[in-house]
Amino acid sequence: WVIEDDYDGEFHWRGQEIAAMQAQAAAGEALYLGTAAKALMPGLRLGWMVLPEGLVEPMRQAQRNLGLGANIHAQAALADLMRGGEYRAHLRRMARVNGERGEALVAALRARLGDEVTAELPDGGLQLALLFPGAAREAAAQRALQAAGFAPSRLSGFGLAHRPTGLVTGFADATPERIARFADVLAAALAAPPQGAP
Repeated sequence: WVIEDDYDGEFHWRGQEIAAMQAQAAAGEALYLGTAAKALMPGLRLGWMVLPEGLVEPMRQAQRNLGLGANIHAQAALADLMRGGEYRAHLRRMARVNGERGEALVAALRARLGDEVTAELPDGGLQLALLFPGAAREAAAQRALQAAGFAPSRLSGFGLAHRPTGLVTGFADATPERIARFADVLAAALAAPPQGAP
């Protein structure tokens, strides 16, 4: 089986949505996982799996044995929202809002840093890759942003053979003030002389 965790797939704001592998695979080849954590709130602990018929009962039993049940009232409420179309409408609203936040972040980075940083907003998702040269600059920028309360990841940590340098940052909670602060801290970190990568 292919296990497909459609991470951020519900947040698509432009271009054609990419269909889930589960919808394209031959019957029973892909297991599809989803969650309401990003669209609603992580504390609800609600997720779902789309499974071949033969795996439904074994997965029910495994879930029971693990004792990781979610609140049945929250499950019923989410199921009602899904059946009535309200959940999909909420996802469309959130995708629009998050797209606007991502566009604001890219605009602020371009205004503050020009072409020193390459930042292209993807068609969906909640994260942005920022590319700039130099492992030492990548490390310094990450440290400076972490000290300012942000939580970027080093882009070089995501590659195997080709390891571009830069940062990956989320923007789902971006306010105009946080966007401006992020751009200012990143600009200062990139302007400082490199100290050497750890």
